[in-house]
Amino acid sequence: MVFEVFDTTSDLGALAGGGTYDALTKAFGRDDISATGVAGGVERMIIIMEEQKIAAIVPTQMVSVVYVNEEMKAPAMNLASKLRQKQIPVTIDVTGKSLSKQMEHASDSTFAVIVGPKEYAEDSVVLRNMND
Repeated sequence: MVFEVFDTTSDLGALAGGGTYDALTKAFGRDDISATGVAGGVERMIIIMEEQKIAAIVPTQMVSVVYVNEEMKAPAMNLASKLRQKQIPVTIDVTGKSLSKQMEHASDSTFAVIVGPKEYAEDSVVLRNMND
C-alpha cells in the first residue's frame, strides 16, 4: 500500500507520503512484523499554512523535564507524558545528555522540572523558575 497526503485547495503537490514496508522488515529477518512509514515536507506544510493564513501557535511558556541520571530517565519520560496529556508544552532530552547539558537546554524554558532519586522516592520533583 502506498499513500500520499494532499491539500485540495493548493496546487503544491503532495505534503506527505508513505506506505507499508513489510519487505523491509523481512529483509532484516522479521517475517512477524509489519511496518508502515510516512514522511512529510515541513516546508510545504508551512507554505500551505501561509496560503491559508493559519498562524503557528508558539507556546509562550515551556516546561523542560530533566533527569539527574539514566536511572531517572524513565520516570522523567513518564512525567513529561502526563504533562503533555494536560496540554502543557514539554521538552525532554531522550539522548542521555548530562544534567548540566539538559539544564543548559532548559534555560530557554519557563520552568525546569528536575527528577532525581530522592524526589522520586518521595513522589515529588524540584520545580525551578528559569526566569529567576
